[in-house]
Amino acid sequence: MLITGRLFESNLTLLLPAYFLLAEKLHGEQIINWKQIALPIASVILIDIHRVIWTLANPDKQALPWFLLIFPFLGVMLVWLIFAVKRLREIKTLKYG
Repeated sequence: MLITGRLFESNLTLLLPAYFLLAEKLHGEQIINWKQIALPIASVILIDIHRVIWTLANPDKQALPWFLLIFPFLGVMLVWLIFAVKRLREIKTLKYG
């Protein structure tokens, strides 16, 4: 119950199906390298890091500056990039296999 409010506030709830699909694909693979695990973790960090930076740097709770607001966008784009690369690899293996 403690993390559900934080998940909803950071919009990670909407991305939970995407992370579930990534975890399911990783579970089905025989060999897992560090990149396959690090990229989804990096996307979660990117989505939430702007609030952490601003909370530590600004105890007065002023408005977020524009350059910190790009981090959640980059996190979501990283998730979509992971899906696109996985799909391209599947297409290549189906094409040549």
